[in-house]
Amino acid sequence: MQSQTQAVHRQEASCSRDLEGGRRREGGTWLVWSNRVLKWTRLAGLALALVMLLVSCRAATPTPTTEGPGPLFPLTLTDSNGRQVTFQKPPQRIVSFSPAHTETLFAIGAGSLVVGTDRFSDYPAEANKLPKVGDAFSLDQEKLAALKPDLVYLDFSSYIPQVERLGVPVLYLKPPTDLEGVFEQVLLLGKLTGHLPEARTLAQHMRERVELIMRQVAPINQGPRVFYELDPTLYTAGPDSFIGDLLKRLRANNIAKGATTPYPQLSPEAVVQADPQVILLADSSQFGSGAETPESVKARPGWGSISAVRQGRVYSINPDLTSRPGPRIVDGLEALARALYPDKFP
Repeated sequence: MQSQTQAVHRQEASCSRDLEGGRRREGGTWLVWSNRVLKWTRLAGLALALVMLLVSCRAATPTPTTEGPGPLFPLTLTDSNGRQVTFQKPPQRIVSFSPAHTETLFAIGAGSLVVGTDRFSDYPAEANKLPKVGDAFSLDQEKLAALKPDLVYLDFSSYIPQVERLGVPVLYLKPPTDLEGVFEQVLLLGKLTGHLPEARTLAQHMRERVELIMRQVAPINQGPRVFYELDPTLYTAGPDSFIGDLLKRLRANNIAKGATTPYPQLSPEAVVQADPQVILLADSSQFGSGAETPESVKARPGWGSISAVRQGRVYSINPDLTSRPGPRIVDGLEALARALYPDKFP
């Protein structure tokens, strides 16, 4: 199929040939007619014809339009392995192995298309009631096949061969590493499921909330030193992680800023020496993600001298809000902002 640009070029070429032909016919008029009156009458008529031809050619040239795009299907997407996956129509039976994208599908009105999930997809409540077919460590192929999905969505690649052997299309997309990536994947899922208007509305609302938070922290040059604890063995979020990107946006001074991996493990001595002014517990008993409390942190050997402990700035953070790159990630950003700047985010 020829592109619109090529069509324009062909039309312009046709117009040029017609105009040139008109000029040749004009020369023939001078040779045939010798009567002065008839000559000028004929010339005037020809000039008018040329003008009409020019107008016709210009009118035939396509012009840009502000109308929306045509049908999205068939839709071809490129996954995180560089493979192209083509969908002839929106999938109707989706199994999601990503809690973030399970949430997104429900948030854009496509929750009815989800027939199964991984065992960590527990939000919203409707998603938690769906059949669970495994997680990143195990896959129940028999249960998956029984659900008869026409799409399995993965944010890790290890199950691609097993799922494809079942004859089921697989879409593998790595989790985004920043907020912009979250917005992009919301829109992608909107396209894929035929819920693009709802996805655009959701992404716009999320952007507006993020912009409001950013305006409030804009005057801050350097925020407090912060330690984000993932588990009691002191794994943390480095600056190149998704959580690290959130902290960076909030001007926080991440004590793991020199890490060479996204989620490094720090020693107790390194944390004490860095003296964080705020400690964020993603492994707290408050949200069922662990057993840690501000009191248990204070009881750790040597941690009583840390500024965050002495000043009572050890906070529990819901990891579902800060670690899942989906619709509630803005709630997570707000929770981090309140912990870092309680005076600005009461």
